[in-house]
Amino acid sequence: MKTLTDAQVFQHMADNVRAGKSPVDWLQAKSGTVEWIDAPESIYVGELISGYFEFRLTPRTHTINGYDVPAPETEAPDVGVNFWTLNPWVDCGITKEVWKNTNTDQCALRNGLWLSEEDATANAKALRGENPHD
Repeated sequence: MKTLTDAQVFQHMADNVRAGKSPVDWLQAKSGTVEWIDAPESIYVGELISGYFEFRLTPRTHTINGYDVPAPETEAPDVGVNFWTLNPWVDCGITKEVWKNTNTDQCALRNGLWLSEEDATANAKALRGENPHD
């Protein structure tokens, strides 16, 4: 999932406020190698623009066979970016591709693609009824 620019973070927060939500709804932060966390309500503007933190939107999930797994992407990646799709003809259940913005790539986007191998693998496991978190 893409990290957000400062402008995108502020736009997201403003959109949340206009919608009557908390400014930090669906916003996550991380510093260095620390795991992503939900952005706290008490975050300061100085922290937002300090450069010490990265921000992203909280990843969307969906449920397959009772397991919550990462939802497929809804927007096309940049040309040259790796992505993974489900593939029933290989043992692991996924295939790695490179986005070239071809008609085939657009079909993959419409039918489900992920920007990380781990997210695609979790979906393949859930479809097989296996615990995607093992």
